[in-house]
Amino acid sequence: MSLCVSHLQVAAGKTPIIKDVSFNISSGEIVALQGVNGSGKTTLARALAGDPGLKVVAKKVMLNNVDLLALTPEKRFAAGLFLSFQHPVELPHITVTSFLKAIYFAAPNASFERFADDLEKNLHLLKLPIKFLERIMNQDFSGGEKKRLELLQLLLLEPKFAILDELDSGVDKNTLELFAKIIKNLAKEAKVGFLVISHYQKFIDLLKPSRVITLKDGRSYEERP
Repeated sequence: MSLCVSHLQVAAGKTPIIKDVSFNISSGEIVALQGVNGSGKTTLARALAGDPGLKVVAKKVMLNNVDLLALTPEKRFAAGLFLSFQHPVELPHITVTSFLKAIYFAAPNASFERFADDLEKNLHLLKLPIKFLERIMNQDFSGGEKKRLELLQLLLLEPKFAILDELDSGVDKNTLELFAKIIKNLAKEAKVGFLVISHYQKFIDLLKPSRVITLKDGRSYEERP
């Protein structure tokens, strides 16, 4: 299984941002994506997730045998693609529990019997208290709490491929090490493929990706770490 992107071009309005990006990520592989601010990393992530505000052209964007470009964002999620946000938004009046239930039971093969056990197990793994579930989504959350919640969603859903947009920003050293451990375990045990966007070399070093993709002038350049 793989996520294959071939000659991707992305524009916002009439402004081209991604000019030619190609890469392939296999199941269980961790690939890092780097580049200076404004190079198009978040735009690339949003385009793959199906942001309707972007104009996307590509020779091919396939998740296994599924053409992602033909699918709505919801169907891309159902096909097994996950995106964690660089800046998670506040959702007024929606508790963490309500949100997690909504996304969990929207996923294929969701199990009512497993939900409570999976949630409790992953809260413990992320060192989050049970009372965290009663809070309003991202309201007055610290940067670290927002990113733990993003990772909690990933753990509950166990997608086939995940794009993590600066999951490392706003977290301390111990949390960084915990995140890296969880991601590597998901890659190894659940065979989740990862595209990890990061500016932070320490996080990349902890993850030990198989390859590093650099975006420059709207184009992708690959190298081995």
